[in-house]
Amino acid sequence: MDSKIKVFVVAVFCGMVLSTTASAPAQAGEPPEMIEICKARHSSLAGIQSCVNDLRFGQVEQMQAKTDDRLARVEAGQGEIRKQLGGIETSLDELKDRQAPQPAVQAPPATSQSVSYSTGRAPTVQVGGVPFRVLPRPSLVSVYSALASREADTLRVTQLAHRDSSRQCGGNDSGARVLITNHGIPVPVWAPEGAASGFTEVYADMNRDGQPDPTPYKVLDPRLQDDFWVTWRAGDDLRVIYLREAGDVLAIQGLPLQTLWRPATHEDSTPSACRPATASSPGGNKSIPAYGLWRVW
Repeated sequence: MDSKIKVFVVAVFCGMVLSTTASAPAQAGEPPEMIEICKARHSSLAGIQSCVNDLRFGQVEQMQAKTDDRLARVEAGQGEIRKQLGGIETSLDELKDRQAPQPAVQAPPATSQSVSYSTGRAPTVQVGGVPFRVLPRPSLVSVYSALASREADTLRVTQLAHRDSSRQCGGNDSGARVLITNHGIPVPVWAPEGAASGFTEVYADMNRDGQPDPTPYKVLDPRLQDDFWVTWRAGDDLRVIYLREAGDVLAIQGLPLQTLWRPATHEDSTPSACRPATASSPGGNKSIPAYGLWRVW
């Protein structure tokens, strides 16, 4: 096959491959958008948390399905291209044999071109042939120090059982359960594989409507667990909430009587929660006693 024909065949092949691999930008929602959507659907914090997790996992599954579909179509297209090129090459060889020898023509020098894909604002980086966006990882909370070595930025809150810690964060002397939230959503619990999480489940009335929320919450009993680690990244809005007994119990089929818990209210004349001080900033592994946190009213 002469050089001019080869250049034509290669150009046709590259154009067909590029047209099959172009893809649309990923459509992953940002966490604040997810939270607003879920707040509109659910009234309880537990429901919102479950909704946000479902949206995140749904996006991952949707992107994976689209990626698999694109790769399958690209592979099928490349197979058809190779088949067509094989037929073209055979035909060209036969035609070449029939033609009389022609004077050699020097091929023009090859020029290098760079191809980039853009959304209109900035180049889109592709992984596996499809564009992607980097999203923040969900926050995690754990009673194991292994979280600090696993995550780059963590905050360790200590002395949960200290009397001043309870008063600082809205607890009382009759006992409390500690709930950790980020942007109002309970933080998922993490533990090393095969280890107990250290958290217990309780029912609570977090929206203060007089009714227990349908889903139990993962909380700590300060008398049994005096500290915890939580991922703390830029943009996080951590809250340490000391829950009080609401004064009621729940009779749930198959379970012993369950104590109903609630956060502090204005009538209690105490803070509703605690948070890291504004002067502090995420980054690295830090530690602070609970009574050193700032009050949230």
